[in-house]
Parts: sequence; C-alpha cells; structure tokens
Amino acid sequence: MTNDEMQKTMQFILEQQAQTSLNLQKLEEAHSKAESRISRLEGAVVGVVNLIDRLTNAQERTDASVNELATRMNELADSQKRTDDRLNILINSVERYVSEGRNGKPPERT
Repeated sequence: MTNDEMQKTMQFILEQQAQTSLNLQKLEEAHSKAESRISRLEGAVVGVVNLIDRLTNAQERTDASVNELATRMNELADSQKRTDDRLNILINSVERYVSEGRNGKPPERT
C-alpha cells in the first residue's frame, strides 16, 4: 500500500469515525428527548389511572344509590297499592251507605 493510499484510507476512517460520533450524538439527543416524553406520558397515565379509579368509586356509589331508590320505590308502590285498596273499601262503604237511601241519616226507628 502506498503512502497516498494509506493517507486516503486513514482519511476515510477519520471521516467515518466523525460521522459515527455525530450520529451517536444525534441518537443521544433523541434518546434524551424520548425519555422526557416518556416521563410526561407516565405522569399522564398515572393521572388517567387515578381518574378511572375515582370514576369507578363514584359509579359504585351511584349504583348503590340507584338500588336503594329502586327498593324504596317498590316499597312506595306497595304502600300506594294498600292505600288504594283501603280507599276503595271506604268508597264502597260510602256508596253502599248512600245507595241504601239513608244519605247520612240514621235508620228510622219503628
């Protein structure tokens, strides 16, 4: 190998080394930026997980409230049915009393 060829080879190696160093520096910068983005994303994911946990707890409380309301609504419906039955009995009694011609007067004594 001649001196000129050796110089060209060494120049090529130096250029390649410089390019490799530049590429490595760019990769390190990109990696640093990526780590920063990943850190922000981790924080966001933690926030979303916490929010989902709060929403889950709120939904469980809402479900319990709705179930309690449904139970009370059924109890109220049963109570209303009993009230309607008693009112119908009273109405029937009053109608019978009126239809017997007494119109609220005591029966005549003979």
